[in-house]
Amino acid sequence: MLREISSSANADQNRRWFQGQRIDLTIWFRDQQLCRMLLCEKESSDSSPLHAVRWTVEHGVTWHEIDEGQAHSNRHKGSDLLHPSPAGDISRFQKYLVDEGAEIETPLLSSLLSMLSVG
Repeated sequence: MLREISSSANADQNRRWFQGQRIDLTIWFRDQQLCRMLLCEKESSDSSPLHAVRWTVEHGVTWHEIDEGQAHSNRHKGSDLLHPSPAGDISRFQKYLVDEGAEIETPLLSSLLSMLSVG
């Protein structure tokens, strides 16, 4: 189940952030209109790399592979990075949203699902 993470930083940046068991979702607004979304996998069912789907007003849907950074002795693990990736199975991300998005307002959830289906 996605739960919203409330913080003043989110409000200041016109952003909403949700964490779930299998995904994280961040959405941004401009003039109270949805302008950007980032949906990231947190775990993979097999050994394949994790992926993220980004949607923006300007570019539609783009796919990314998540580079989780590497642990090194005597140093902290590097920050996660997104690298461009060939398009994958969008239905998997739609299913994540449906399965975990029950707490998101219905009109917003419908908009997010629509953005993923249009690309």
